[in-house]
Amino acid sequence: MTASHWITGAWVRTPSTDSVDPATGEAMGQFDDGSTREADAAIAVARQVFDCTMGV
Repeated sequence: MTASHWITGAWVRTPSTDSVDPATGEAMGQFDDGSTREADAAIAVARQVFDCTMGV
């Protein structure tokens, strides 16, 4: 399964990872497995928006 992050007005597809209950070994759900690339892109866009709205 693939998941997505919304960055810069577009969906960025990333793999997802199962969340497993360590007590039972049962899969409880999935979460997006973003990397530093997705984090850096989101932070850069957030910085641009912040600077623009704060008049910097």
